[in-house]
Amino acid sequence: MDLLHIGNRIRKIRMLKGFSREYVYTGIVSNSHFSNIEKGRYQPPTETLRLMAKRLDVPSHYLTDFYEDDSEIVEVIECIESYIKKHQFQQAQSIFNKYQEKLTYVSSVWQELNLNLLRFDVYANLHQNDEAKKLFERELQGIIDLQDVPPELQYKYLKICGTYFFMQKDYEQSLLHYQQALNSSYAVADQIPVRYNLALCYYQLGNIEKACNSLNKVLHYELRIQNWIAAIHSYNLFGALFQKEKDYQQAQSYYQYGIALSELIQLKEVLIIGKLYHNLGLVYFEQENYEEAEKMLLHCLELRKDAPQVDKVKTIYLLINIYIKQGSLNRADDKLEQYKAVIPNSLVIFSQAKIAYAQQNYDDFEQYILQAMRLFEEEKEDVYLVEALEYYIPYLEEKRKYKQAYELLKRYHYIKNKGVM
Repeated sequence: MDLLHIGNRIRKIRMLKGFSREYVYTGIVSNSHFSNIEKGRYQPPTETLRLMAKRLDVPSHYLTDFYEDDSEIVEVIECIESYIKKHQFQQAQSIFNKYQEKLTYVSSVWQELNLNLLRFDVYANLHQNDEAKKLFERELQGIIDLQDVPPELQYKYLKICGTYFFMQKDYEQSLLHYQQALNSSYAVADQIPVRYNLALCYYQLGNIEKACNSLNKVLHYELRIQNWIAAIHSYNLFGALFQKEKDYQQAQSYYQYGIALSELIQLKEVLIIGKLYHNLGLVYFEQENYEEAEKMLLHCLELRKDAPQVDKVKTIYLLINIYIKQGSLNRADDKLEQYKAVIPNSLVIFSQAKIAYAQQNYDDFEQYILQAMRLFEEEKEDVYLVEALEYYIPYLEEKRKYKQAYELLKRYHYIKNKGVM
């Protein structure tokens, strides 16, 4: 059903408040007439909308002024957009909170759509993914004909769709929507964030060359207009691209460029600075320089000490891996126990498998590794599933379980290669 008609708004309010169809239309219109209104086949007169608004217990303007912009809402939207452009997402969220009552019933369908798109953007950038997904599926999914949508909102909608599918790990659909967003706007300021997101998709799909080409345009533009925070994000992504190619020298250089620039501008946004230190620690880890890796990761945790616990999960997990690699199993066990409530259960179990293997407790290892692999499959966590297979296949070969190892090896190569374009 197309979301952009008054009937959908009436239906949404009715469903949210738990009202039956009969309750809303009785004494106002007939059953068949009401059905046509909710399905967008008929535009009711203003008086009918007023009566329905009263029955639904919402302000009458929420139904009668469906295409009327509110000048105060225009100012709120401009304020939120200005914070988003500066990557100040916490401040953008504070504006939503400040005007919560005003934004509960936004009459204009275009302003309401715009605010929902902006709110999704804020949720996504603050890693509040569950909230973002709920918002998309409740308010945004289902716009059929984008030709009816103003051009500036078409671009935003396609970009948000790309982000939603990225969250769902459907990178091909994400790529498709980002490309459509890129084609829907000729403004360079619009194209740059989309090109950055395209680079992320290409990264996930294993096409590093296309990712670098897209990101190169982004970084040059950001440096030229002195958008330093965006440039830091691009340095971080460039580092990740080279790291995926095992070009550790280049990866380390880009992470250090990002850190140096953040220090130069005295950046206070700990999320991106923490990412840089985490990723630099990961570079050292992959080169088996565990002492330097531990320093970077502990510094990352110190920077993020006041951040939500969810932002620390990967860093804590990597620290546990360092202690296992160093043979400091008691430290690994202590860290795992300390953060057990924070780390996803699948990673807790996988870490227990690694500790059991290091202790040569192979019965526990098999139990934990199989359980972790099952959870990674359910969660579509291919990166961790591949890592688990890299642990388990050599173990099976050592135990001369060649047939089982061979079947898992085929699965391993399928997972590794399925995203490559």
